[in-house]
Amino acid sequence: MRLEELRIWLADQLRTESIPDKVWDELVETRYARADLDETDKELLLAQARSFLRVSGSGPRRSGRSGRVEEKIGLSKWLDDVENERRRVFGEHVARMAAEHPDVQAFRGEVLGERFPLSYEEALEEFVNEDGFIYRECPHAEQLDELTKELKRIYFWKEINASWFVLTGYIPPVDTFNVKTSSTWRPHGPQFETITLTVEPWLSAEKVKRIYSDTQRQILGRDNGRVGEKSLKLLEFVAEQREAGGGSWRELMKNWNETYPEWAYTAKDPEHAKGNFYNAHKRAYERVLAPRYEHAGGFVKWSLSREERQERIERAVKGPGKKITPAEQREEKHRQHFEAFSRKLVSRRQSNIDS
Repeated sequence: MRLEELRIWLADQLRTESIPDKVWDELVETRYARADLDETDKELLLAQARSFLRVSGSGPRRSGRSGRVEEKIGLSKWLDDVENERRRVFGEHVARMAAEHPDVQAFRGEVLGERFPLSYEEALEEFVNEDGFIYRECPHAEQLDELTKELKRIYFWKEINASWFVLTGYIPPVDTFNVKTSSTWRPHGPQFETITLTVEPWLSAEKVKRIYSDTQRQILGRDNGRVGEKSLKLLEFVAEQREAGGGSWRELMKNWNETYPEWAYTAKDPEHAKGNFYNAHKRAYERVLAPRYEHAGGFVKWSLSREERQERIERAVKGPGKKITPAEQREEKHRQHFEAFSRKLVSRRQSNIDS
């Protein structure tokens, strides 16, 4: 089969109108596309062509010349009740600190005044949309935008959640627990996949290991397995042989057996031995150089849905339209301080009695 015919055959097998020039040139230069291919060679050509198409942005999985996909996943599903309660208590403490921030107090006092906290509907009508993005045309948009950026920097909140906090008193989740998967690809390059796990130091090492293992299994589609030295040497050997103009798989196997007799591929049937050699290379190639990753779409996403956020905001202001006045807020704050002082006093007296 001539190269022109092979290119048409390859496009037909991949169900695409044509093979892009840059992909075809790479296949020819690396000798995956040659005129003397047998059936085994054609299988590897198909696998390599799919990989080249994917990383070049011409394949069905990608569009455009390059790109990056990230997914961020919350960790609540892995934490037990006590661990989630610890995060909730810490989140409330962070919100109390944020409420004392001078810029927050200034915005609430000067812009919102007696209207704070706004109900969900009031905030939507005047300041933000359902996702928490600030209306550019609303009064004080620039001031609110700068404030939410500052709160994001200090308290590890998302800006869209910080805006709800300023307006309604909603307590945002603190972004110190998440796992992020990232996939990056560029023309003429491989696909890079990474897992970034962010946790606070108090989470146990066993729990961190479980979170990583579950995420890894989701991306790989299976349990992870170690790639051995033999497979890595095989990849390197075949690549070097092809760069030097290496021939058929039978010739490659012969050269391999002479170079690495301890890892030789032999069988009564030479075709069976060649098949084993080819399949070993194919498995190693697909695992190391052209893996197929899946994103963690089966997990719970990090961001709350609009409905969940609305429910929490309305609960924070004691129901839609029902507000807590500043006087009630001060009274509640004084009550909490008095109770804390009382507990300390009782504890101190008990310590004096025991001593």
